[in-house]
This record gives sequence, structure tokens and C-alpha cells, in this order.
Amino acid sequence: MERIKISLVDTSKMALICIAAYPAGLILMLLLGGNADLAISLPIISGFIHQSLSHFFFNILLLFFSLIYKGNSYNIKQMVAILVVIQTLCFILTFFGVPTSIGISGLVYFLMTRFLIDFKKILIPLIVIISIGELSSLNDPDGISHWGHLIGIVLGFISLGYLNSLIQKHRYQNLRLIQVIRNIFVPQQ
Repeated sequence: MERIKISLVDTSKMALICIAAYPAGLILMLLLGGNADLAISLPIISGFIHQSLSHFFFNILLLFFSLIYKGNSYNIKQMVAILVVIQTLCFILTFFGVPTSIGISGLVYFLMTRFLIDFKKILIPLIVIISIGELSSLNDPDGISHWGHLIGIVLGFISLGYLNSLIQKHRYQNLRLIQVIRNIFVPQQ
């Protein structure tokens, strides 16, 4: 029951951030001389805006269910940081012709991957099937951010202990950058 309350609170916070991103995006667009494409593509805005209300509600619903899992005990700052990292990687891909990624889908896929792999190892084939579906859809003009989904899947997989073991084995584990990465991608206990 406690995880449901925490999930509800954190999902509500993320929903409010997403709602606040719309006026922030408009202000940013005005500051950029009316350049809506540039304003929308910036990672701090693109991760929080959605194409439609159904897109928004679907992502929020999946976020809620993903956060119920105890292995996904990230605080809101960590979730925002993870989303900005995913959106930054997507933004870099726009320079190679990949469409702009919008919405919290990358974060949702990150959390779902952690749940599906960590909770029940038998669900690994499901994440493989989802990944193959995303890979096969990369060039579809369907308006879905398949790259954002794939980046979320890969980072979710890396974050499961594999990241900790890599960091612990690394001789530079006390570097500030390594500590920042650990603080973002390793959930609160």
C-alpha cells in the first residue's frame, strides 16, 4: 500500500511538471523569436510535453504502474534527471535526421524495463520483443518516439546492477562524474 501512495504522489508531481512545461515552452518559444521547433526540441521542454491528452494520460498511467514496483524507488529529481538524459540523447540524434522526441515515454520505458527484468527474469523475452518492435519501427512516420523508447530500454537495462558493478570495478569510481551518474541512475533505498 505504501508503494501505491508513493507512486501516486510522484506520478502527480510528474503530471504537474508536464502541465507546467506547456507555458514554459511558450515563453521559451517567444524568447527564441517564435522558433517553436527549437523550443520543443530542447531536452528540458521536450521530455515533458505531449502530442495529445491521450498521449499524456497513457504515459502518466504507465508511469504510475511502473513506480509501484519497489525496485523503481526513484525520487522526482532523479526521474527528471533520467528523462533529461534520455531527451538529450534524443536531441543529439536530431542532428542525424531523427525526429524530435517528446513526452515521458523514454522514462516510462526505462522504468518498465527495470520492472520486467528485475522483478521476473522470465519477462526478459517480453522486453526483447518490445525492443525488436521498436527497432523495426525506427523509420516509421507514425509520430512515435521509437528512439526515445529504445534509449529508455537500454538505460533501464544498464541501470540494473550492471551499472553498479561497472562503477565499483572502475578505478575512477570516486570521480565526481561517476558519483553524479550513480546518484541519477541508482534508485533510493
